[in-house]
Amino acid sequence: CSYVFWAMVWRMEAIPSGTFTFVQKFWPTYALMKSLWIDSTVSGGQAWIRDALDPRVISVSCLAGFGLFGLVKLLGIPASFFYAAVGGVSLFPHMALPMLLGAVVKRYWLERRFGVERWGQMAPLLLAGYGCGMGLVAMVSIAFSLIAKAIVQLPY
Repeated sequence: CSYVFWAMVWRMEAIPSGTFTFVQKFWPTYALMKSLWIDSTVSGGQAWIRDALDPRVISVSCLAGFGLFGLVKLLGIPASFFYAAVGGVSLFPHMALPMLLGAVVKRYWLERRFGVERWGQMAPLLLAGYGCGMGLVAMVSIAFSLIAKAIVQLPY
């Protein structure tokens, strides 16, 4: 079935094209990153990956991370704050702000309403249901999109 599916996709229109906008926008970036990766791992190529894996940089970064974690524990702040801060630094604002808002809602509204223990039991079930629902909605949307793109309108 996957061969039939991919044959249908490849015959709809050229990839990348206006029909496949995600591929048209991001394919050059993925191709550039892949070529840089290959070039840096081949002998005689640029060594930007090997330069990034400098033992001194890794050692200093490791010591800084352990130092910050020790400071967080010394101040009595929960360890989850440290991991959230480290993870949040690397995110774009449009991803970090909803996560922060969700954490605030959980802490100050959901835990008070349901209790910490009961909310701890409900959260995994809620997350699983949300994930399944998002997957189903995505699959139905993709199916409608592919069907709509596969239908060719004749000019007459």
